[in-house]
Amino acid sequence: MVGGVGDITLRIAANHANSVNLYGSPERIAERVGVLESLCCELGTDFDGIEVSLQGELAPASTREYAEAMAARTASAQGLDLDSPRDSWVIGTPDEAADQLRRYSEVGVSHWISTSTRRSI
Repeated sequence: MVGGVGDITLRIAANHANSVNLYGSPERIAERVGVLESLCCELGTDFDGIEVSLQGELAPASTREYAEAMAARTASAQGLDLDSPRDSWVIGTPDEAADQLRRYSEVGVSHWISTSTRRSI
């Protein structure tokens, strides 16, 4: 597994990895997966043989308000400002979270790696 979103990191992944761990919004992931696919084509490696995982934060809860509060606490505990990386968080009710996770799946993410320690539904 190679982790990161930079072009050099993606080149290393295309050349040597069977999995790559990315981070960012679904739009950013789609763009990076496209770069990875192009690099695999350029290098003659099998793009379909590389699994894509995502390093992200989850805050699902029974209500949107509780999910937002949980995300804010988690971000604060990590020394982050929730609003800067908001587009890469999954925040909301279970149905909202499922919709957000589907967006990642649609751009090629098959695994989720979360560093959050607080979760509640």
